[in-house]
Amino acid sequence: MLDHLITSKTRIRLLIKFFVYEEMEAYLRELTKEFGDATNAVRVELTRLTEAGLLIRSEVKNRKMYRANTKHPHFADIQYIVRRYIKWYNFQQTYLDKGSTLEAIYLLEDAARTSQYEYILLHPEDASKVASYNADALRIRVLENKDIEKLQGKNIPCFCIWRKQFGT
Repeated sequence: MLDHLITSKTRIRLLIKFFVYEEMEAYLRELTKEFGDATNAVRVELTRLTEAGLLIRSEVKNRKMYRANTKHPHFADIQYIVRRYIKWYNFQQTYLDKGSTLEAIYLLEDAARTSQYEYILLHPEDASKVASYNADALRIRVLENKDIEKLQGKNIPCFCIWRKQFGT
């Protein structure tokens, strides 16, 4: 649904990145690595979203960090739409409510259909000991950090939407 309203894949990725969890922060080079997009494409969309008031930019050392503007009047609405788009509420019921000890959650974009995502869980234990799920078109896989880096090295959109320090 969201991909029919917003035609820019980069803009959709940015909305997902920053609106699933409002504490998520990132800088330009990190985003281009995670998205597999050109630096200029990401920069243009960051500028548009910042000018629209949806993102806030701050300086941390020599980096421009971006995060969602939680004070925007439509923040809650956008967050709800984004979470529905990636089936976050289904994922929460399937996995998060089971008391898991996760390090991070990534979304892996399906190369053929960009509106399809697979949840990639970074688990502190050996990935082979943790079950993967595939229920109701909700794909969940457990990988190790090195596997995520391999995906990102191939320019496959695989981006972090949650880290342990944020909480649930």
